[in-house]
Amino acid sequence: MVGAASPIQTCRRIMRRIVTVLQRLQTAQTLRRKNRMKRRLVIFLLCLAVFAAPLAADARSKRHKATPKPPKGLFPVVKDGKWGYINPSGKLVVPMKFEAAYPFSEGKAAVVLNDKLGFINVSGRMIIKNQFFKDVSSFFSCGRARIPINGKWGYIDPFGNILIAPRYEKDSALDFSENLAAVRIDDKWGYIDVRGNLVIKTIFDEARSFSQGLAAVRVGDKWGYIDKKGNQVVSPRFDDARAFTEGRAAVRTGGKWGYTSRLGFLEVQPKFDDAFPFSGTMARVVVDGKTGYVNKLGFYDIQPQLARAGDFSENLAWFEEGGKYGFIDRKGDPVIPAKFVAVRDYYNGFAQVETDEGFGYIDKKGAFLWKPTR
Repeated sequence: MVGAASPIQTCRRIMRRIVTVLQRLQTAQTLRRKNRMKRRLVIFLLCLAVFAAPLAADARSKRHKATPKPPKGLFPVVKDGKWGYINPSGKLVVPMKFEAAYPFSEGKAAVVLNDKLGFINVSGRMIIKNQFFKDVSSFFSCGRARIPINGKWGYIDPFGNILIAPRYEKDSALDFSENLAAVRIDDKWGYIDVRGNLVIKTIFDEARSFSQGLAAVRVGDKWGYIDKKGNQVVSPRFDDARAFTEGRAAVRTGGKWGYTSRLGFLEVQPKFDDAFPFSGTMARVVVDGKTGYVNKLGFYDIQPQLARAGDFSENLAWFEEGGKYGFIDRKGDPVIPAKFVAVRDYYNGFAQVETDEGFGYIDKKGAFLWKPTR
């Protein structure tokens, strides 16, 4: 029989339990202190990250500003009868050694050297040998360039290989657009793909390039529109028809021009003497020999008051006044006075202009990037 515990043993057990409890409490307090320290450390690091991030971003921004990324685009310029290219800073980056030079397209530009046309890259290196007839301004579109060889027209690829044999007569093969090109065979027009395969039969009396998935074609003396499979989308019923832009196309009927939708509905009734494709929300029209601009509903944004004017490009359009040319904005206000002999549309922020001294480039404020030279 086990005897009852003595008072001394009982006190010892109680003391051991008290010590155990105290140790546990101390351990818990230590853990809480550690947790508090961890929380404080995390908060400190988060604050440091929050305050340091703008400083780092500012430092990156300063570094970026110190070494700006070069802008895109090269522009052909001439001096002493030789052509080269400048960048948008006005620096000559391709030496003046060509007899003719044309704008870049798809990273390549046509140039004439030793009376033959070839293509250079943006570094000025001749990547397609100068070997073609020089009196054409060829450019790449959809990875193909239209070129003449021995009196016939064909197409080359970006490496200069003749991909589509020159078998078309002059003016019987158009540039590629949306991966299709209109060609004429035996007085009838159809369309080929980028490999030269005839994908839309030659059944049309005339055909134009695709734009926004549709192309204007003539059957007899009337124009309509087809899709990329050759299906008739708008039946031939117009006297003339132009390319679709912004979901509208200028069409002529009854001697006047209006605008049709992709389904063939006249969205703007024929009332203009001439009409051209939309550029953004505005299209150029001619009434009684004066040029103005209308919106998609056919209302005037700029009244017909200009002797001559062009389509808008990069929000500016050229206009003629007193035999000289300048530029207007989309409100119709002259922003660059009419003082040039000739001008071209803006592209990549600059426009080529001609003065009595030669050809140059101006920015959108009229300041010269390259002063006129010949």
